[in-house]
Amino acid sequence: MTDGEIQPATASPAETRPRRDLAAPIALLAILAIAAYLRFTGLNWDDYTHIHPDERFLTMVESGIAFPERMAEYFNTAT
Repeated sequence: MTDGEIQPATASPAETRPRRDLAAPIALLAILAIAAYLRFTGLNWDDYTHIHPDERFLTMVESGIAFPERMAEYFNTAT
């Protein structure tokens, strides 16, 4: 550039740095807020009478397990 030319007005890197430094923490807080909302909504899986659906399934399977009355029932895979 020559001495007679006018330079365009631009923000110096020092002026834009504070905004850029705040972008990451604000984005992190937004992600955490969305994650907390999604995690803590809809917790009423079974009208507060039982546990999580996956754990309820395991409880139902375990409740149905019983020792066979005879040894022949033990080896009968259909039952």
